[in-house]
Amino acid sequence: CTFRLQNADGGDAEMSGNGMRSLAAIAAGRAGLGTPGLLVVDTPAGQRSVALDRDDDGNVVGAVVDMGAPTFSPEAIPVVGVQVTNLESSVHGVRYSGDAVGMGNPHWVMFVDDIEAVRVAQHGRLLEGDDRFPKRTNVEFVHVLDRSRLEMRVWERGVGETLSCGTGACAAAAAARRRGLVDDAVVMTVRGGQLDIEMGDTIRLGGAVVYLFDVAVDLGALR
Repeated sequence: CTFRLQNADGGDAEMSGNGMRSLAAIAAGRAGLGTPGLLVVDTPAGQRSVALDRDDDGNVVGAVVDMGAPTFSPEAIPVVGVQVTNLESSVHGVRYSGDAVGMGNPHWVMFVDDIEAVRVAQHGRLLEGDDRFPKRTNVEFVHVLDRSRLEMRVWERGVGETLSCGTGACAAAAAARRRGLVDDAVVMTVRGGQLDIEMGDTIRLGGAVVYLFDVAVDLGALR
């Protein structure tokens, strides 16, 4: 199947790891696409495969997305200039420093001592629009707990602070590994739960898929 995601501001997002896992629950679990164990999805960031975990009734209860390889190439992210590490910015007197990473969409990974102390709602919006990111950027605030555990809060481009961001979690893990702070397998704790990340030639993002509710939208009423 194909995948298109629009942010809350109406802009297109190239890729979403958690969105892919949610898509798999419906496309494979309900519509019957793919095989019992695999769904292949075309996205604006390229083709991605999703390994499926089903219960005895055939419902998708977990998914692992092959997210592709991270990039630190300025042109591919994209970010203006040749520097992608230790990109600094000062917002309201607070100085941030982080690394630019591409996961099919742009990310700016900030390493901080305390994610709860970060003024995500105030500063995330301003960092998103930094002039060095021509397509704007997602902003991750990350604390390294140990070599296998990270915790993160995230400001998503065109959305705001969210409970989780799959591409952001992968970007954060990739940046931490590039700095030598973590091993190849990490657990990322976000406000929405936990994500399992395995890093090799590509990054694999895994987690539970939980059905919440159905919703009907009257598009005419939205005009």
